[in-house]
Amino acid sequence: MRKKILMFGWEFPPFNSGGLGTACFGLTKALAKQKMEIMLVLPKKLSDNLSADFLKFIFPEDSHIVKEYNFNSLLTPYMGEESYSSSVFGFGEDFGGIYKNNIFEEVFRYADFGKFIAKKEEFDIIHAHDWLSFGAGINAKRISGKPFIAHVHATEFDRGGGVGINKTVYQIEKRGMEEADRVIAVSNFTKNIIVTHYGISADKVEVVHNGIEFVEEEGV
Repeated sequence: MRKKILMFGWEFPPFNSGGLGTACFGLTKALAKQKMEIMLVLPKKLSDNLSADFLKFIFPEDSHIVKEYNFNSLLTPYMGEESYSSSVFGFGEDFGGIYKNNIFEEVFRYADFGKFIAKKEEFDIIHAHDWLSFGAGINAKRISGKPFIAHVHATEFDRGGGVGINKTVYQIEKRGMEEADRVIAVSNFTKNIIVTHYGISADKVEVVHNGIEFVEEEGV
C-alpha cells in the first residue's frame, strides 16, 4: 500500500526566496519515485501555473477549502503575540509585542490551517519543513494523531551565525522539534546545533543530506 504524506512547505520552484523550495522539490520528486503519495500544502497560491505531476498541491485560499471550513485568520486588531501563539501553538506568554503585517502573521495563520487540512485529508505521515511550517505540522499531528517529522534545513543559530537570535523563531523551532516524532537534519553540523542549543535528544535526530540530481545538457 502506498504511503500518503501530508507535507507542509513554504515555497516551491520556480517561486523561491532561498534554497528551501529547491530542496522541497527534490525531496518530493524522490519520494514520488519511491511510490509515496504526496500532498504539499503551501501558504499561498503563487501562480495558477504552479504544477508538478508527482504531487498534489493544496492552498488555503482554494475556494472549496475556504468555503468548507470557513477558514479565516485568527488575528484581531488588538491581539498580541502571546495570545495568538497561545491559541495556535499553546506557547503561553513567552512572547511580547503586538503583531503588524509581517511574516509571523502568515506563519501563525498557516499553522492554524494545519488543523483544518488534517480533518479533510487522509494521510499516514506529516512532514514539515523548517520553522515556517512547524506549527502546521504540530496542529495536524494534534488533530490526526499521525507521526510528525520535522525537517530542519537551518536553525536560527546557523542562519545568523549565533548572533541576534530571534526569540520567536527559536521558540517555534524548539517546540516543533520537541513535538515531532523524528527530526531530520541536513548535516551533522545542524544536528549538533539541534542537540546543543535546543535540547533535543541525539537519538531523535537523523542526518539526511540533501541529494544531487545530475542533468544532462545537449551538446555536453
